[in-house]
Amino acid sequence: MVAPKSVAKLAKTARLYPEWKKTHSPDLKPWLHPEQHTLRPINWADVSESPDFVVSEIVEEAVNGENGDE
Repeated sequence: MVAPKSVAKLAKTARLYPEWKKTHSPDLKPWLHPEQHTLRPINWADVSESPDFVVSEIVEEAVNGENGDE
């Protein structure tokens, strides 16, 4: 469940976004125009096929309250 205050803040922000966007790069919409992206493309050779951590260990640490900051 999402906290009511968080939902209210998100709704307010969403209502105010169009007015804000008018004064902050209104033509910049990289989600619509890929040529506007300024980030480098993903080098898929750098992406591993499996995670470099064991998910079950992370879940177990979270359940036991361990955080590794000892």
